[in-house]
This record gives sequence, C-alpha cells and structure tokens, in this order.
Amino acid sequence: MTIISHRGNLDGPNIAYENKPAYIENAIYEGFHVEVDLRTHNGKLFLGHDEVQYGVAIGWLFKHSSHLWIHCKDVKSLETCLKTDKLRCFFHENERHTIISNKLIWTHDIKEALPTSIIPLIDEKLAGNVFFEKYSHVHGICTDYANYYNSLMNTRKD
Repeated sequence: MTIISHRGNLDGPNIAYENKPAYIENAIYEGFHVEVDLRTHNGKLFLGHDEVQYGVAIGWLFKHSSHLWIHCKDVKSLETCLKTDKLRCFFHENERHTIISNKLIWTHDIKEALPTSIIPLIDEKLAGNVFFEKYSHVHGICTDYANYYNSLMNTRKD
C-alpha cells in the first residue's frame, strides 16, 4: 500500500508548513509520496490549497515526480501537467471518484473503495485492526498522519 503524505504532513496537520517545497521535500526524503496542491496564476505555477502561496518551477515537479500526486486546483494546472506523462495528476471538486493520470482512482466515497483506489484518510487515525479490516485492499491512502500509518504497515509486515 502506498502511503501518501497530505501536503507534506507526517504527524498531523501543520497548516503553517503545508505545501511548502522544503516541507514536501522532507516528507519525500523520509520515504513518502506526497499529495500537493498546484495552481496557475499569471502563467506561473504555485503550490497552495486555497490560494497561490509558493512558486515552483516545472523542473521542481519533474525532479520529484516519482513521489508527487499533484492535485490540480485549476484547469491551467491540469493542462500543464497533462502535457507530459511524467507527472501524476488529477483534478476534482466534489466528485465521489476521480481518475488519476496513472489510471488509479482518487476515491472520496470510501465505501466504494477498490484495489485501484487512493483514499483520503486525511485527518483520521484509525486503530490498526479497523484500518486493515476496512482498507487494506486499496492501492493507497492520503493522510496527515503518514508516520502513524507507516508504522501500522511495518508492524503488520513483522
């Protein structure tokens, strides 16, 4: 199962640092994939959930592409990401299911989670037995508690 850090968070929400490039890189260096929010403003790329915050070059996205899950927040960002097959991206607003460019499914309706689903357990810390009983069949999760879920996965492997 792929554990995806939500905006770089490893041990719970940290709004002051979310989507900061250095924060994201730290999560990547810790071995995690990271979901980031990408926006386009005046022809330039920015990370930021509700607004443009941190300018990034397309090269930065390419450099970290094997670990990034890019949530395009506007159609221009989506267009930029889809110009190449090197960036894993998706766009959604209120859809229950969204196709990711790598053919997996971002599944907000977790009752319908499939083996090809990435499910957002953003701010939830489920006990190990509940987590594995409900979600061990999915491709991955996106969470603010990446270290917690990673430890659950490592405990199960032992």
